[in-house]
Amino acid sequence: MGYTKTIHAVVRVREYLDEMVTGTGDLEWPSSDPRLAYWIREGIAAAGAKHIDLRDYATLSGKYILRSGEGKTIAELRNKLPLDELRARMTVKDAIDGASVIGAAMQYKRPEMFFPNAQLSQDDLQLLHVWTTSVAYFMIVHEPDKPLTSVTLTKRDPGELKWEPEDETQ
Repeated sequence: MGYTKTIHAVVRVREYLDEMVTGTGDLEWPSSDPRLAYWIREGIAAAGAKHIDLRDYATLSGKYILRSGEGKTIAELRNKLPLDELRARMTVKDAIDGASVIGAAMQYKRPEMFFPNAQLSQDDLQLLHVWTTSVAYFMIVHEPDKPLTSVTLTKRDPGELKWEPEDETQ
């Protein structure tokens, strides 16, 4: 089924299109009708078809991805991160302990690495902290209260998310 190319398709969703033109992030609208995302896409297509004065709307398909959620319609930015930043991040699924996390970090040398399958004990975290400190990485421990947890290593200081071992002299 193709989109209608009439001006009515644009007018029906103009308030959403205006918000998308000025938007700088993801947008979300409450909607009980899952067809809203379709109507917005249809309005964008109609704006690009023949209507020169609606050129701003016609470019929105390159800026946003539209989808329907439960009780809402979501417009997500297509390019959330610059390509250089995307290349700087890496997920390493095969590292499962402290030694393999260190080995992967030494091998890949990315500014940010996430190890979702790492099952790190407190001893592993202590060892990893000593190593990360010596090579200017910061650690983000995802569930520090659990006996085994995953970790992210980053060159950028994560502020209060940064994991530090507890001081046992207190």
